[in-house]
Amino acid sequence: MCLLVAVAVSAIMPMLPGGPRVPLRTRLAVLRRPAVLTVLPLTVLGMAAAYTAYAYIVPALRAMDIGESSTVWMLFLYGAGAVLGNLAAGYATDRWGSVRVLSAGYLTMAAALALLAWMAASGIALPALAGLLVLAWGGSSRCQTPPQQHRLIATAPQEAPLVVSLNSSAIYTGIGAGTLLGGLALPHGTPLVYLSGAALAAVALIFLLATARKAFHG
Repeated sequence: MCLLVAVAVSAIMPMLPGGPRVPLRTRLAVLRRPAVLTVLPLTVLGMAAAYTAYAYIVPALRAMDIGESSTVWMLFLYGAGAVLGNLAAGYATDRWGSVRVLSAGYLTMAAALALLAWMAASGIALPALAGLLVLAWGGSSRCQTPPQQHRLIATAPQEAPLVVSLNSSAIYTGIGAGTLLGGLALPHGTPLVYLSGAALAAVALIFLLATARKAFHG
C-alpha cells in the first residue's frame, strides 16, 4: 500500500532540475578552512551528549520508577521540548548570537542530565520533576542546529549548502558516537548513562568557549 502511494505521489509531483554535481574533492576542500574545522567538532560533541541517554531513554526512565504509561508522556515532553528548542533557537540566535544560545543549551543539558543521574542513583521518584528535566533536555538537545548552521555559514558563506550538509554528517556522527557511549555505560547502571551525557555536554560547552573567538576570526 505504501509503495502504491509513493508511486502515485511521484507521478503527480513535477520534475525539478537538480543542482550541479559537486565533486568530492570540492566538498572536502572546505574542510581546509580552520574556522570550519573549529565549528564542526562541536556538532559531534553536542549531539553525542544529547543521544548518550536518549538512545536508551526507556530503560533510563524505568530506573526512576517511571511506568510504561508515564514513559509515553515523558517521550511527548522530550519531543515538545525539542520542537520549542528548535524554534526558539532561531529567534534567539538572531537576537543574542549563536555562542550565547549554544552556551545556554549546553549548560541546560548538562544540568538536566546531571539531575536525572542523581534521581536515578538515589531512587527518588518525582515524576513531575523528571518531566521538567526531560522537557529541558529535549529543548537543549534540539536548540543546537540553528546556531551551529549560522556559525558554519558565517565561516563559508559562498559554500553555505556544502557546510550545512557537512553539519548534517556531523549530526549523525554525534548520534552514533553518543549511542555507542550510552551502550557501553548502560551495563554499569543508568546513572552513569546520564552522567556520561552530562559530561559530554560540559565538554561541548568548554570547547565552545575555548574556540569561539578562533571560529569567529577564521
